[in-house]
Order: sequence, then C-alpha cells, then structure tokens
Amino acid sequence: MKCIEMNDLEIVGMNGAPLVECGRSLPVARRKSDGFHCVLQIPKDDEPISFETPEEAESYAATGRWTKIQGTIQIPRSCFSGDSAGFTHQPMMIFADDKLLDQADRLPRPGSFNGERLVWRRLDGYDESIHAACCSEETSARLLDEWSQLLMKRFNAWYYYHRDQDYLKRLADFALCAAISRGLRWKAYLRFALVQEPEKIRRTFDAFTLREFPDASWERYKEEIKDLNDFLNNRTPFEHLSVEKSDDTSTESKLRGIARVAPDDAPTKAVA
Repeated sequence: MKCIEMNDLEIVGMNGAPLVECGRSLPVARRKSDGFHCVLQIPKDDEPISFETPEEAESYAATGRWTKIQGTIQIPRSCFSGDSAGFTHQPMMIFADDKLLDQADRLPRPGSFNGERLVWRRLDGYDESIHAACCSEETSARLLDEWSQLLMKRFNAWYYYHRDQDYLKRLADFALCAAISRGLRWKAYLRFALVQEPEKIRRTFDAFTLREFPDASWERYKEEIKDLNDFLNNRTPFEHLSVEKSDDTSTESKLRGIARVAPDDAPTKAVA
C-alpha cells in the first residue's frame, strides 16, 4: 500500500450504525487537505484506499451507511509508525451504551486500555449515553471481551441469588452483544438459554447458536445448560463476584473443541 500522510487524516465517524448496545466497526476518516472521506480499512494487495467526495460522504451519513461522531479523533499511534507510513494495525471504532457499561460494574468509557489511549465521542443523532472511540483491532476485541466477562460475572452472582428472569436475560443479552471470542460467545449463549422461556430455547439454538457453532448438538447443548445451572447454584457469592478468579471449570470445559477461541478472519463490523 502506498504511504499515507497520517497527519492529514482525522476520524469523523464509523461505518454503519449502532443497532446494538455495543460493538465495533471500521472508522470513517476525512482528509483535512481536501475534505474527502474514506472507510479506513487496510487494503489488500497493496491497493490504494478509495476516497469519496464530501457530497458523497454526506449522502452516506444521511442514509445511515455511515454514522458521524461529534468532533474528531486522531488515528491511534498504535496503528501506524511515523507521520507518513502504511498501517501496522487495523484501526477500529468501538462503541458502547453507558447502560451496558453500568451493568458491567465499570466506570463508563475507560480512558485507556491495553496500553492505548481512548478518546470517546458522542454519536451524532443518537442518545447521549452512546459514545465511540478508536483503537487497534486487537484492543477493541480485548475490551469487548472484558466487558462480556464482567457482565457474565454479574449474571453468575445474581443467578445465585435468584434475581428476576428479565434482569438476568438482559445481562446475558448484553454479554452476548459484547463477546468477540468464540469461547465467550458460547458461554453467553448458555447463560441466555438458562433464563429463556423453555419453549424458546430450541428456537434460539437452531436460529442463532447453531449458526455460530455448527458442530454443537442439541442434546449436548441441553446437557451444558443443566450443568451450568448446577454449577452456578453451588458456588459461593464470593466466587461469583471475584474478578481475579476465572469462571472456567470442568463443567464449562466440556466443549470438546466446539468453542475453541480462534482469531477473527476479518474485522467485525458488529453493527447489525
């Protein structure tokens, strides 16, 4: 890829729209020198990045193909070296609703993570509780996975105390929304099934879980749900709430390769 004047670019939005409580998407950048825009994705085969006119950019934003942020963000230094160079890491926008972060027992919008500084901006036209920041693809995945783990820890604790089903379902749904790694997504699906109405569990398994885990069997899934129920009801509250301890146990390690953590093949947009 040809060198890009990084100091001439600023992030002004994200690709797609935030249709869920958290996720990540490719950044939309603007060239300061002429106002042209692009979706900031590392191209393959040394191809140049395609830029759009300011008029085209406005059209994309008006139709929801792009979402503007209020203000601008610099491209993270972790994603390139020097003022004029190719990318070393794919930049990604990460967005989150404060309601989800509150449930994860986190201060809203961390100022840094994984050694990278995070500058948060509101999304234009959306609720003031939704903000976005830009970081490397690796950091975006780690942060989303951390939120998912914290949400599942809260789920574990409140399930032990028999909190109402709607609240637990919301926690599981948030955890599934945040999870990037396959292992965490499997755990979130199990927790969501644990608090679903019985007649909906098979429907969710067939329509969603099986799509992500085609090697999983319905009988095995039911067994995992039962094991998880027994496991959560027999842990102490301290174990549920401890951040230092992992909730991986022999019960949840019976996946036999179904939910092995694997790197993503491509940047996840997570906007639908």
